[in-house]
Amino acid sequence: MESLVIEEDTAQEGDASGIQDGEVEKDTELVASDIKSKKKRKKKSKSKSKTGLQFPVSVPVKIVSCHNDRSCAANQAIKDGQLLFQEQAFGFTIRSSFIQSVCSFCTSLIVLDARLLCSSCHLVAYCSASCRRKQEELHDLECELLRHLPGIAERQSTDLDLLRMVLRLTAARTASTVTSPTMQHPLSLSSQWSDVSQLLTHKEHFAPSWLAAVTAAVTDMVTVGSAKLTLDLEECIDLACRININAHGLVDIDGDTNTNIGLGLFPFVAMLNHSCEPNAVYICGENGVMSVRAIRDISADEEVSVHYVDLYQPLHQRREALLQSKHFLCQCRRCLGSIQNASSIDRFLSALCCPQCGKRFLLQSNPQDVTVVQCESCNWKTTQLAMDKVVDDAKLLLAQAEAKISLRQHGAARKLLDQLMDRYEAVDEPKGSSSRRYLHPDHYILFSALTPLLNCCNAEQDYLAAAKCCRRIVGSMDRHFPVNHYEKGPFLISLAESLLAFVGSRSNLPRKSSHQYRQEAKDALARACEVYGVCLGADHKATRAVQAKLAQA
Repeated sequence: MESLVIEEDTAQEGDASGIQDGEVEKDTELVASDIKSKKKRKKKSKSKSKTGLQFPVSVPVKIVSCHNDRSCAANQAIKDGQLLFQEQAFGFTIRSSFIQSVCSFCTSLIVLDARLLCSSCHLVAYCSASCRRKQEELHDLECELLRHLPGIAERQSTDLDLLRMVLRLTAARTASTVTSPTMQHPLSLSSQWSDVSQLLTHKEHFAPSWLAAVTAAVTDMVTVGSAKLTLDLEECIDLACRININAHGLVDIDGDTNTNIGLGLFPFVAMLNHSCEPNAVYICGENGVMSVRAIRDISADEEVSVHYVDLYQPLHQRREALLQSKHFLCQCRRCLGSIQNASSIDRFLSALCCPQCGKRFLLQSNPQDVTVVQCESCNWKTTQLAMDKVVDDAKLLLAQAEAKISLRQHGAARKLLDQLMDRYEAVDEPKGSSSRRYLHPDHYILFSALTPLLNCCNAEQDYLAAAKCCRRIVGSMDRHFPVNHYEKGPFLISLAESLLAFVGSRSNLPRKSSHQYRQEAKDALARACEVYGVCLGADHKATRAVQAKLAQA
């Protein structure tokens, strides 16, 4: 069995926040208060025209305006797995690291011998003459200037893919006809430039250094110019801001990884608000098309929400990430719920356990002295500074392991990851034990270590250890993620493949054990089919591929 390498994507399957270079605000509270004060002073500046973006009546989603904010809500009862809509990107580009291997038109992987690379700019490639012909007018508008962008990006310390995206959207606006892959589904949407212009820029919230770099880069683009395309300086700067706030990653969901291969602007998808308890998911498909599906039943008039950030992050990290990348303070039910509530799913993500009582009881801040933490049961005490050092040391071990993996030193990385688990994961031990293992088993650092540990086990063909990692990952996701969360699928498949590989490698395995492992593998694949059926749809080729694996298991 080939080693399955799974990459975790931190902002739902790849949003555009990662392309902002330069400073971000460090003080979360200051950023939040600044945003709130600006809302009070300039509410009208944030509002969108009421004659702007609207879903057609065939789509079971409506845009709801409340004061100066907008959200999406169900206009009828929606069942889990139901397709809400799918949208063709107004414009998209393939990321620079994939331009040689992914078709610029249909986003298919290119067979090396069949690659057709633009001989002028060398920054777009096609899988066939047909795809090149269909994008000919659009690329002809951008090609002359496109070849200058690598030098401009390097000179002005600006992200090359951001500049390429600005140029692509400008070309898409100018083109008389932009040929897109045909979408015949009744819930299919195609946006216009007027829809793009309705998206917020949040220009006032970007770091001055980032805006200065983007302005300098766009100025260079305007100065270089193009005989076939007119660039407006302010419009392009606004476009760069809109891209950073509203664009989504194009993800290769058909390979072994959730690799972010491109960047697209989907105005209708961008209207969906974030929630740390989402009821919908957006999934990238072929040809620059994004599909939105319900992952649980949604009542009529209930808001339809997706997630922008990693849901396994603790409360403060999720909120800070959203403030820095999307410029809002999350007020969803999960974030507003008390972290001290026993039913809160955030209670354990950053929890430290009492070394005397084990994982059953947590350390809490002392109300009278914030520099002290104590057990909620036995009142064992230590300093907050000491606990911060525990967390920092665990993070350092994880970073060292990830560095080893990047060098393909999986054996050394696995030793560090095993050391992390053995040294820091809290367990229930006899009272008075001096193990000093503080991190709750659901702690986000331990969870973050499981995927690299899984990849190390696969690299060493230690299939039972890989299966153990998968069980734990899926178990943690079951406790903290929505039932039908897309990211469970790859780990359920990996669990099945690890178990089947182990059975196949042991000719002398007892029949009973072999049957048990095979049955567990089938159960995992059946669950993966359910998750993919809801998130991707029964007809998606990834869903059909899992169904084929299940039939063969």
